[in-house]
Amino acid sequence: TTNTITLNNPTRTGYDFTGWSGSGTGTTVTIPKGSTGNKSYTANWSAKKYAVTISVGTGLSRSASSINVNYGSTNTVTITPSSGYKISSASCTSGYTVSGVTIGATSAQTATIKNNSQNGTGTCTFNSMASAVNYVKNLAGSASNTSTAEIGSTGLAYDGTSDKNLRYIGSNPNNYVSFNGELWRIIGVMNNIQTSSGSTTSLLKISRNDSLGKYSWDSSSSSINGGYGINQWGASGSYEGADLMRELNTDYLGSVTVGTDGKWYDDSQNRKSTSKPTSTIGSTAQNMIESVVWKLGAANYISGNNYDFIDNITVSTLYTRERANTNGKICTSGYDPNGIYEYCNDTVTRTSTWTGKIALIYPSDYIYSTSGGSAANRSTCLSTNLENWDVSIKSYCANNSWLNYYDYYGYGQFSISPEVSADGAELVVVVRNDGLIFTGAASKSEIRPALYLKSNVYIDATNRDGSSSKPYLLVQ
Repeated sequence: TTNTITLNNPTRTGYDFTGWSGSGTGTTVTIPKGSTGNKSYTANWSAKKYAVTISVGTGLSRSASSINVNYGSTNTVTITPSSGYKISSASCTSGYTVSGVTIGATSAQTATIKNNSQNGTGTCTFNSMASAVNYVKNLAGSASNTSTAEIGSTGLAYDGTSDKNLRYIGSNPNNYVSFNGELWRIIGVMNNIQTSSGSTTSLLKISRNDSLGKYSWDSSSSSINGGYGINQWGASGSYEGADLMRELNTDYLGSVTVGTDGKWYDDSQNRKSTSKPTSTIGSTAQNMIESVVWKLGAANYISGNNYDFIDNITVSTLYTRERANTNGKICTSGYDPNGIYEYCNDTVTRTSTWTGKIALIYPSDYIYSTSGGSAANRSTCLSTNLENWDVSIKSYCANNSWLNYYDYYGYGQFSISPEVSADGAELVVVVRNDGLIFTGAASKSEIRPALYLKSNVYIDATNRDGSSSKPYLLVQ
């Protein structure tokens, strides 16, 4: 060479120049003046490392909050859902992609993050979906489960029972869900529920927003309890169980077994309606229903042959009796006022539990759903004898319950609970807008089914707020 030559260091998108090799080494190569012969130089590179932020939703954990990904290469991060959560989506900002993640996974996933020739940092986001139970519990946050006051403006409150259930309260909270293509409403997160498999867990309880129609709880021939039915919900011995129990758990599930016509009982002496409910529960929704042990304690039972009127107790006593090992029959005889029909001659052994899928609300579900009002707050409503719910504080307690089902003709809606009497074995509890009453099982009342969802049912709240126009979506 006639002059000294200094090589210009090259540049390359996404890479750092690390130096030369060959006839010369280092980051600066100079060919002295007067050099002769062929020379060869190779530029060496290392890929740039870019930080990728890993963002996760509630109920998801990550093995690292940030990882380095080489230009044009990949790196991995582990995303682990907590119990009751699943991965609902995974995405990255422009220039990065994510693979290896199964949407809907409830187990740990190894996510592969790829830099697609992106000359810069990025963010990958993993969103979660909470189980129905966790979603509602998350709304309550860290509120104390010993207080029965409404939690902020969530429409939620604990009930003060030993089970510490979390319930929706008020005249119209945002507790609507889309289930079976219909509007249902969340009663709450119920704790210590025993499933048919024997496990005890917390489950979400829901009830249908609209009535299926007016039907009997049970009916019978005139020779049995005067034709007014038997207040035993489940099967017992040769007795198949209440008509409504069988209708809800067979006909309503799409399999007509209660008679061949599918028409439901709606009067005494085994008389049937001229029509039947047009709604049935489809297979997708059926797979979401948990089979559980329902308690069948008589709402007004004390002990032995002792009972009182349901009006004389508070809701905490009512709740305990519903779940006690009692039954709906203590009478040995009893006739109607005209002495024609005997109301206590069935021979069915009463049971304290029933295991199945679809039933009705408990009377206490109605009482606990109140938010109270200005003159009688929720605490006052829950500590007041139920007789006053239809008298002095009706407008503050009963009218501020979303389960206050108003019917112009006073039919009310059936509950699952029996009522004992000294001279009748056909009485059950009906929920009305003016409180709780008892009536013959064969009498006609509104039917609003209730059920528990399986623990693997999730709430999709995307663009939904739980209102009747934007109900939460239930998915598995």
